[in-house]
Amino acid sequence: MNAWSAAPITTSLFAAAALLVAVAPPPVAAHNTTQSVVAKAPPLMNKDCHKAFRKDLKDLRKQSAAIWDYHEAHFLSESTIYDGMRVLLADPNTPPEGIAQQQSAASQFLAVTQPLVTKERKKAYKALNAFEARFLDKDTGCLRRNGARVFKAGVRDWRSALESIYRAHEHLFAMNKSVAALKIDEAYEWMQADVQEMASVDKSVEKAEKQFDKLLGR
Repeated sequence: MNAWSAAPITTSLFAAAALLVAVAPPPVAAHNTTQSVVAKAPPLMNKDCHKAFRKDLKDLRKQSAAIWDYHEAHFLSESTIYDGMRVLLADPNTPPEGIAQQQSAASQFLAVTQPLVTKERKKAYKALNAFEARFLDKDTGCLRRNGARVFKAGVRDWRSALESIYRAHEHLFAMNKSVAALKIDEAYEWMQADVQEMASVDKSVEKAEKQFDKLLGR
C-alpha cells in the first residue's frame, strides 16, 4: 500500500500555507490510531493473507491519523483567522485597512489550502480503493464468502469517515469565505457545522475497526 507514503508531507505543506498569511502553524495533535494485532490466523481469511492484511491495515491507520491531524491543523488555522477578524470588527478604532488586510489574509489562505485538501482527498480515496481491491481480488482468494462481507462493511465505514472529514474541510472553506465577507455570525455557524461533522468520524472508524477485528480473529 505505498499510496499511503505521501501522507507525512501534508502537515509541512499546511504549515507553509499558514506562514504565507502570517498565521502561525498550530501544533499537530497526537493521535494514536495504531492498535496491536494478535498474531493468529483469522477465521474469515486465509492464513497466507494474514501478514499482508495486518501490514496494509497498519498503513491505513497511519494514513488516517495523518488525515485527522491535517484537519485539526486546518481547523485551528481557520479559527485563528476568524478570531482575528472578530477582534478587529469589535474594536471601533480599527482602521479600514486593518480589516482589508485580514480579508486578504483569509482569501490567500483559502487559495493555498483548498488545492492541498483536494490533492490529499484524491490520494486518500485512491489508497482506500487499492486496499479494498487487493483483498477482494478473487484471484488471491484471501477472503471467504463471509469474510468478504465483513471486509466490505469495514471499508464502507472507513470510507464514511473519510467523507465526513472532507465535508468538514468544506465547512471550513465556507467559514473562511464568510470571514472574508465580514459575515462573522455565519462563519461561526460553519465552524459549528465542522465540529458536528467531525463528531461522526470516530463512530465510523470504530465500526470499521470492529469489522476488521473480526477478520483478525478477535
